[in-house]
Amino acid sequence: ALRVILQIELHPAQPGEAVVQLRVHIVPVFSVVFEKIVFDYSKMENVVFEKCTFDECSFTNSQMGDCTFNDCRFIKDHINEVTLHSSKFDKCEIYETNFDLANITRANILNVTFEKCDFTDANISNCKLEYVKDSSLQVTILMKSNTEIVVI
Repeated sequence: ALRVILQIELHPAQPGEAVVQLRVHIVPVFSVVFEKIVFDYSKMENVVFEKCTFDECSFTNSQMGDCTFNDCRFIKDHINEVTLHSSKFDKCEIYETNFDLANITRANILNVTFEKCDFTDANISNCKLEYVKDSSLQVTILMKSNTEIVVI
């Protein structure tokens, strides 16, 4: 049996808005659709997302470590100024998503499709990208040393 540790706190952001503070540890999240959820400033460690959809969600200034995204979809999300380390994206589809100023290190990005994504000033270092589908990806990402890329 898997043990679920999930803590959700609501904090005021602007009048009439709430920011979700989410702390998750070793939790499998399967086939969940997240729509217009604000995960800003959240901390996620060792989370596995399977067949999830993130539609117009915001992860601004979030920290994610050792997370796995398998067969997930990201649609018009804001993943800007995120610190993402030692995580894996496999068989994901990512559309019109903003990764501006994201800091992505030691990630495995495998069999992922990117379409119309913005990687302005993103730092992607010590990552492995294999079978990534996006002709603009190699132009729009500033790659740092030790990043291995196989683009198709």
